[in-house]
Amino acid sequence: MKRGSITLLSALYTIVVLAQGPSSGGQVARHIQDLKDQGAAFPQKDLVKAWPDDDRIRALWTATCARASAVMLDAAAVETLLQAPPATMTIALPTPDGPVVLELEHRDPFTDGFTLKTSSRGAVPLPAGAHYRGRVQGDAHSIAGLSIFRGELMAIISDAGGTLVLGRLGEAPEGVHIVYREQDLLMKNPMTCDVQDGGVQLHPDDLQENGDRSLRCVKFYWEVDYPIFQNKGSVAAATNYVTGLFNQSAILFANDGVDVQLQEVFVWDTPSPYTGPSTGDFLDQFGANRTSFNGDLAHLLGSSGGGGVAWLNTLCSATQLRMAYSMVYSSYSNVPTYSWSVNVVTHEQGHNMGSPHTHDCAWNGNYTAIDGCGPAAGYNAGCTAPLPTGGGTIMSYCHLVGGVGINFNNGFGAQPATLIRNRVNMASCLDQCGSTCDPPPNLFL
Repeated sequence: MKRGSITLLSALYTIVVLAQGPSSGGQVARHIQDLKDQGAAFPQKDLVKAWPDDDRIRALWTATCARASAVMLDAAAVETLLQAPPATMTIALPTPDGPVVLELEHRDPFTDGFTLKTSSRGAVPLPAGAHYRGRVQGDAHSIAGLSIFRGELMAIISDAGGTLVLGRLGEAPEGVHIVYREQDLLMKNPMTCDVQDGGVQLHPDDLQENGDRSLRCVKFYWEVDYPIFQNKGSVAAATNYVTGLFNQSAILFANDGVDVQLQEVFVWDTPSPYTGPSTGDFLDQFGANRTSFNGDLAHLLGSSGGGGVAWLNTLCSATQLRMAYSMVYSSYSNVPTYSWSVNVVTHEQGHNMGSPHTHDCAWNGNYTAIDGCGPAAGYNAGCTAPLPTGGGTIMSYCHLVGGVGINFNNGFGAQPATLIRNRVNMASCLDQCGSTCDPPPNLFL
């Protein structure tokens, strides 16, 4: 009995130290530095140029953003790149704060056997696209993701200053895009999560660091509801939108050492059986309709319900439990809000992979909270904690708290990232990634 008590206290002490220590994040930027140290060239590619100040264009975003920059896509340069995507490259992006230079590596987020299907035609070809991940030049604590399609770029860049978003500006001439910082939006992200995870108690072993990369890979099936197809206007446009979202989400997981890939996308280009109206209703209807799927976890993306919901810690569980639903935000008053959508889908997938909310009384080895954003936003979990000074993490509610927000640069945070990696590594139903994932380095077994 005495030895057991000492062992438990030792484990608790280890967890407290880990909670106060550095996160495993920053792996994407470190990989870029490794490539540079190995002599990889990063040729400059000019995909956009600044758009002159124009009252007509400004009128499309001033009701939504306090500050923004308009840029024009170079369609010819994009077409050339899509014909032969470079393995690595550098691009300069005009922003409201001045030029930002990105160092990027080509990395498709798909499995080797990825398939795209529609409700009307079955399997169809994947539209041309190229997906990149990397960092802001010279900033080892930044993260960047870029997806390139004909006529459209989707990018999210996070650094100490917050999150930058690049996307096509609604109702603008063809090729005009907007760049803005998320904190300059005049409307804040309204996403809430309906996961009921109160009472979850994590054993200290769940939070014990066992290496900074997952041994296994989580492969996703994403289903796109009919209203998204209607909003985008075609299967190709809807597919580009959701694969761009997945690329950004996969980068956030990779930055904390978790390998994920997209195995199948199914687009409803005919009316679907999903009527909601709540997120819980959508999740239940998804489980009733989709009795099997091609992947380890399944995610239904829709345009209503007001947030997201997922089953908690369900890797290798029954089919109906390995699911999530997210309402995604295509745009707000012409301005693309990709970062909101990336937040909700990554958050819900984090639940499936084992993480409760950071404001739950489940953490630190003593069943307390990591942050106090939930109670500050009106969601009391029964314990209190300070608000984070550098922004919240992905499994938090800090986006609902003025002056705090979520910075993707913070990733999942040390404890949730460790928990997710451990859950993935213990999930015996999972395989390793295919050829598009790095081998997991720095493993401590």
